[in-house]
Amino acid sequence: MDNERMPTGTLIIKAKTGTVDYPVEGVMVTLSSELGQNSRVEAVLTTDASGIAGPVTLLSSGLPLPGEEKKDLLSYTVEADKPGYYSLIRYGVNIFPDTATIQNLFMIPLPVNLEALYNENGEGQFPDSDIDGGNTVYIRPEGRVNR
Repeated sequence: MDNERMPTGTLIIKAKTGTVDYPVEGVMVTLSSELGQNSRVEAVLTTDASGIAGPVTLLSSGLPLPGEEKKDLLSYTVEADKPGYYSLIRYGVNIFPDTATIQNLFMIPLPVNLEALYNENGEGQFPDSDIDGGNTVYIRPEGRVNR
């Protein structure tokens, strides 16, 4: 076995909603190395109230020196899951020696059950709408007509 120490870098995850850039707490993030059939889970993290998970130290690839041929970079897969949001998978995340890599994850909320938000006239109001009508959003879903 080679006694040479493998280079490492760190990865910091920042999860935010993809619509308003608001931190998302409680996102389960799974980091896996991309080694073909030999890939393995390296870490499982959960974002805090600031939407941040990590830093986690991971093996990195050395960058080629000027004049050297391009090296194959060791890369990772980042999977993010949270109830109420679409799952996200990002492939090919590279970690570089002695460097902190920040990976932004834009979490997209799943659609709410809009059917429950309609009155008998087919008019919808989102939960964060102004009850006095200032921010009321009217939607005509397929098959429904406002009267």
